[in-house]
Amino acid sequence: MPKILVIDDSRFMRRLIADLLTKQNYEVDEAENGEIALEKLESGSYDLLTLDVEMPVLNGFETCKHIRQKDWTLKDIPIVFVTDNDNMEGREKGFLAGATDFVSKKTIPQELPNVISDILNPGKLDLSGTTCLVVDDSDAERKISSTLIVRTGAKVIEAASAEEALVKIKKDPCAFDLIMTDQIMPGMLGTEFSQILRKEIGLKEIPIVFLTARTDGESIVKIFASGATDYLAKPYLSEELMSRVSSHLKIAKLIKSLKESLDLSQQSVAEKDQVMSICAHDLKTPLNGIRGFSDLLIESNSIGDTFDKEAIE
Repeated sequence: MPKILVIDDSRFMRRLIADLLTKQNYEVDEAENGEIALEKLESGSYDLLTLDVEMPVLNGFETCKHIRQKDWTLKDIPIVFVTDNDNMEGREKGFLAGATDFVSKKTIPQELPNVISDILNPGKLDLSGTTCLVVDDSDAERKISSTLIVRTGAKVIEAASAEEALVKIKKDPCAFDLIMTDQIMPGMLGTEFSQILRKEIGLKEIPIVFLTARTDGESIVKIFASGATDYLAKPYLSEELMSRVSSHLKIAKLIKSLKESLDLSQQSVAEKDQVMSICAHDLKTPLNGIRGFSDLLIESNSIGDTFDKEAIE
């Protein structure tokens, strides 16, 4: 049974989250502030933490940083921020501190169990075997996108620029099932990157999803003209990104499966033709001999019948 530590200075909020998660068959422990949480982490083992942002002594961001720096065994423990102020600025600050995801306190009953389930069971969307390349010059933005995509079960490779991404792609153009790119980046814009992928490298089918703060009509037209498959406007909802990525990866996985089946079918046909060719060649000589003897026997029988008739007459 997964064990979750709920960290919040509000007793009411701790009880609300604890009751909700207990009904979902999680074992729940509580801590009323960051310092107590750090003490519990010294002696206990947990599968996931929920963490309030606004707390006395150590706020959520500071607590998260301490947890990540405290012990190498805690570097990968999922930390879900539960906050009243869920905005892009707070998310960037939280992800830089080491957060895994954010949930608004207003949507705890509907959202928190699903978020925790997705984190603790990342393969449930059955997108394992797919790989997504996330291209963004912002460490925080890449972290946000990558963390969400991993929850689909897909593998994520990151690149801090379009130039770095092109190096990875040219090594193996078939290695990725989806490319997600920022539009405004130093060095090379997302639209330039997309055009190179489509025209120079020849990646006609792979989905390219843009993340952009530019949502005016002219910018969107340029994005699609460059070869984009889809776009998400910043700031975006985590649920929206998960839905779009899952949709594109499901289609990519289906196409890959169909191609593998087609290749297998074509290989089977080729092997059958090869066997038939060998059989035809190897049986030709003995069959010709059999045919010759058969003709002789038929001819002999015909001569015998003629002699018999003449004798009778």
